[in-house]
Amino acid sequence: MPNIKSEYESIRALSNGHLQTILPFFFRTDLAHTPPSNRIVEDTPDGDFLETYYYEKENADSCVIITHGLEGNATNPYMTSLATVFFEHGMSAVTWNMRCCGDEINKTEKFYHALDTSDLELLINKYAEHYQNIYLVGFSLGGAITTNYLTRKEVKRNQKVKKACLISTPFELNQTSKKLESISNRLFYQKVFTKTMKQKILAKHEVIPLPIDIDRIKKAKFLSEFDDHLVAPIYGFEDGFDYRRQASPLPHLENLETPLYVINSLDDPFLTKHSYPFDFAEQSKYLHLETPKTGGHVGFIRRSFEEYYWYEMRVLDFIQGKF
Repeated sequence: MPNIKSEYESIRALSNGHLQTILPFFFRTDLAHTPPSNRIVEDTPDGDFLETYYYEKENADSCVIITHGLEGNATNPYMTSLATVFFEHGMSAVTWNMRCCGDEINKTEKFYHALDTSDLELLINKYAEHYQNIYLVGFSLGGAITTNYLTRKEVKRNQKVKKACLISTPFELNQTSKKLESISNRLFYQKVFTKTMKQKILAKHEVIPLPIDIDRIKKAKFLSEFDDHLVAPIYGFEDGFDYRRQASPLPHLENLETPLYVINSLDDPFLTKHSYPFDFAEQSKYLHLETPKTGGHVGFIRRSFEEYYWYEMRVLDFIQGKF
């Protein structure tokens, strides 16, 4: 598909990738009209559970499954707001917590990572039994998981998955890892992510002794150290580099057979050139790539008179077949 020329324009005073990223992180709130959702705990085949939130729209024939980003959760404002958009436009929606991202400590050693699509598969197959159309949306790391579900040959995709959308998604994880360790990023983002990851790993280790070097976790200053000392030993990767190499969606985009819409802003502080596959998108009949000049990472701050965020309406338009 030809790359989409973006018409998004940020608020001039906020046309900076870091501001677009940080301000919503601290100040974004749920919409006042967020519909009620049912909290459903799903049992998993490995004896664990998933926390999900189901926004059930009566008589809907479509359901959208939304996957959060690194250290996010199902009730983050960006998750509930998007679920509200779909609900108010005639679709059901599901948000869910990756392992260890909810209110309760999970029962097994398992955490979450970009190559593990099994929990997303579980939810897709469940809701496909009740709906004619399933759509997927992934934010950041959740976008990488969504892409890996769609493109890995070993994954048996459900034929009811009709389209998918990604917001602020890295396609090459080793390059993104390096970008996150740059001076400008380590001052804030690394501290935020490592703090919450340490808290949940230490809490879980007290309940379920993990096969990890807990002292290295306590001393970790970068996300890459969690890849080395948590993801790799639990999931059998050689090290963090090997995990990120295997989990990167970029080399597998050629297997894409589902319409996929990607919104990655050019000033996203987490992304590198590898997350803007312009040449591939031009040749692919499935990939729709839009790259606004600004917007940050899951930012795209809305103006006071706007009811919804710009990217929310773009995702809705894509799913509804308006482009």
